[in-house]
Amino acid sequence: MEGLTLQPASPFDFADVVGDDGWGGGVHRRRDFGRYARQVSEGVALTVREAETGRLALVVGIWPEEGYGEVWFGAGPALRDRLLPTLRLARGALAEVMAEAAPMELRCFIHPDSVAGARLASWFGFSAAGTRATRWGEAAVFSRRYP
Repeated sequence: MEGLTLQPASPFDFADVVGDDGWGGGVHRRRDFGRYARQVSEGVALTVREAETGRLALVVGIWPEEGYGEVWFGAGPALRDRLLPTLRLARGALAEVMAEAAPMELRCFIHPDSVAGARLASWFGFSAAGTRATRWGEAAVFSRRYP
């Protein structure tokens, strides 16, 4: 779609993830790499990259939890330049994955100050569903049920 590729993700894709501050928020510690590797290997994870340059636009995945799936996103440096095509491709891929797994609820946990995270969750069809304490602190919960 519009010069983008969709492929299964690898933990190494997180090396290209950009943090909220615009700097690389990827893998900095062995513990981080282990967590990302587990999310990719034990769940479903996809990578959207620019076809020509290979620059990362987005990593999206679903982590299995008891009674629901936790969806997570990692923005790459190409996301800003390719925002709408990337989100369309990833949203379609997520819908295809969920068509196979339904019925199921997906939840995503967003830092309460992350306006971009809340917008991204909303764009994927998630609705605000309160807050929850997590190991990283209080998080806004967004939910979507796939019939």
